[in-house]
Amino acid sequence: MLSHCYVGHWRCRAWFIPILLILICLCCWSVSRWIGLTRNFNGFESSRTENWIIIGNESFNPQQHCFVSAFFDIGRGSWKSKFTRSVDRYFLYFDRFVAFPEPLVVFMDEQHVDRLVEVVQLSRPNYLTIIIPITENFLVTHIWSWSLLPREREIMNSPAYKAKIAHRISHPEHHNPRYTLINHAKIDFVNYVIEEFPKVFPKRFHPIEGVNRYSWIDFGYLHDISYIPKKNYLHLEMLSPSNITYFIMSEMHEKYADPEFILAHAPDLVTGGFFSGTIPVLEEFQKQYHTALLDHQKMNIANDDQDMIPFIYYKKWDRFTFIQVNSFKHALLYLCDYQAN
Repeated sequence: MLSHCYVGHWRCRAWFIPILLILICLCCWSVSRWIGLTRNFNGFESSRTENWIIIGNESFNPQQHCFVSAFFDIGRGSWKSKFTRSVDRYFLYFDRFVAFPEPLVVFMDEQHVDRLVEVVQLSRPNYLTIIIPITENFLVTHIWSWSLLPREREIMNSPAYKAKIAHRISHPEHHNPRYTLINHAKIDFVNYVIEEFPKVFPKRFHPIEGVNRYSWIDFGYLHDISYIPKKNYLHLEMLSPSNITYFIMSEMHEKYADPEFILAHAPDLVTGGFFSGTIPVLEEFQKQYHTALLDHQKMNIANDDQDMIPFIYYKKWDRFTFIQVNSFKHALLYLCDYQAN
């Protein structure tokens, strides 16, 4: 009878106590994990803003500079080509970068957020890192470039386009629309931070008193140990104060403004893994980039972000400063180690 089965009764205590202990442990684990993922940030009682994760509470460095990066899993680990790259490898490359003390915003595929949190807590626990989980729906809602996915797919599937790039059909920028558009989205990610962060962090991300320069860095930028700088201090004075700074591997030429020429010859020209600018020029650059991307689609041409820069430079806009280097991934070497200049 129920009257004989209460918590204090010895017959019930045997099964109730283990269950109670399990519940207590689960509650403690949940609370400790939440605290571990989030820290108090200059007066914020909670370090989650919507679903953002904020780690570290150091003040910004005097340079008022912030890195922005992103990783969205487009299934590259399963590609059957020389361009395959696993998620593990991406995280290996990113781990080589995290020693930089610069504030860092990472848009991270929702399914890999916990892994990124572990890396950041281990390698840069005191440096400010803001992780924004992203999904396909986030890209559709907030990242303009992603809205062009149907048209990009249509172009790549068209016989006319396939005929133009038959000699390069194995390259992902010519057959994978998700690859091209996640590369075109770089400037959209940067401007999302510029637009949204001052609302949440009015002092730290104030466009004048706080961060006023943003640099994009590919999540897998340091994919060779020879690209790792000996120092982790960025000499930002080497970047243009008023233009977008891109690193290039050869001299600019007007012939590179022709997208058809780029499709046919694929010159090693612009290194798209790093670019930097102050807020006003980044906002203007986004507008120019969107126009250029639409122009390419009207011409039935799909290509990656490296194709857009000479097109914008010669036909649309001249607010670029180009620095010539020897490799696609030498921007950090140039900015940190003078001997690499």
